[in-house]
Amino acid sequence: LRKGVTEVENGKLLKALKLFQEVLSVIPENVDARRNIAKVYLDLGNMQKAKKHLFECLQVDPEDAWSCMMLGNIYARNENNLEVGAFFYDKCSELNPDDPMVACNYAGLMMEKGEFQKAEVLFKRALQIQDIPNAYYGLALLYRMAGHFEPARSVLETFFTRNPSLKGIDNSRIYEEAEALYKELGDLLGMKEKGH
Repeated sequence: LRKGVTEVENGKLLKALKLFQEVLSVIPENVDARRNIAKVYLDLGNMQKAKKHLFECLQVDPEDAWSCMMLGNIYARNENNLEVGAFFYDKCSELNPDDPMVACNYAGLMMEKGEFQKAEVLFKRALQIQDIPNAYYGLALLYRMAGHFEPARSVLETFFTRNPSLKGIDNSRIYEEAEALYKELGDLLGMKEKGH
C-alpha cells in the first residue's frame, strides 16, 4: 500500500494500480487500497471504474467519509449531477462534521445549486473549524453573487490579513483569484459611490 502511494506521488499510476490490486488480492476488504485504486482511475480519467471502486468501499465500510467525498466530487464536478453530489456531501458531512474541506466543498455545491443561505452557513462553519483559503474565497464570491459588495470585500480583507498563516491546497491560485475579486469589488463599489 505504501509503495503504491509512493508510485502515485511519482506519477507512475499504472505501477501504483498494480500494487494496490496486489493488496486487494490478499486483503479484499482493504478500503484504503480500494479507494487508492479509485483515485488512480480518476487520474486516468476513467470515472466509471473510479465510481465502481468507491461504491465497493462503501459496501465494505458504509461510514467511509473519504469515499463519500470523492463520490460527491465526481457527481458534482465531473458529471454535473448536483443532486447526487449533494447526497454524498451530506453523508460525508454527517460522518465527518469537523472537516473544513467537507464543509467547504458542500458549500460550493450549495452555491452552485442557488441555495445561498445554506452555502453561507457551510462556508462559515468551515472557517470556524479552520482558516482555509477556499472558504474565505467561496464566502466572498457568494456575497459578490448576491450583490453584497461590502461584506464580500470585508471577507477578503480578513483573508489577506490572515493569509500568511493559512495552510491550504494550491494557496497561491486561490490568493490570485481572491486578489482579482477584490479588485472587481473595488471597481463595483467605486461605481456605486459615483452613482452609476
